[in-house]
Amino acid sequence: MQFLTKDALDAHIVTKQQEKKVVQEANKSMLEMQKDESAYLVEYAKETDVHIVHMPGYHGKGGFTVAYRQHLSGTGKMVDIAVAYCSDKDTYSKRVGRNIAISNIMEERVITLPVGEKHQYDTESNIRYFFSKF
Repeated sequence: MQFLTKDALDAHIVTKQQEKKVVQEANKSMLEMQKDESAYLVEYAKETDVHIVHMPGYHGKGGFTVAYRQHLSGTGKMVDIAVAYCSDKDTYSKRVGRNIAISNIMEERVITLPVGEKHQYDTESNIRYFFSKF
């Protein structure tokens, strides 16, 4: 059987405390970056007229977040739709869904559909109705 000396034990404790401090600082830094990313995405959505529809699943598990933007094209009024899907096994988060859906719009991972001459409210109602069927 091998025993640690008091000095070796003290050095081990100090090392563990330093390791814990480094992990805490890294977690704090990641949280700051996530907040910065969220703020950037929200600002992008405001500037580019992107709207968000949250559709949480039952009891807070699963669901969808839809980001959409209306625009005119040569064929008439269109809407770009991007979706963030939350597994039924996961807890739904509006922030995470919003960030993923806006990122999808930014990166043009969208489907584009014709919407006719309806108002934004009608578009949101139609999106809610469509996704409620899943």
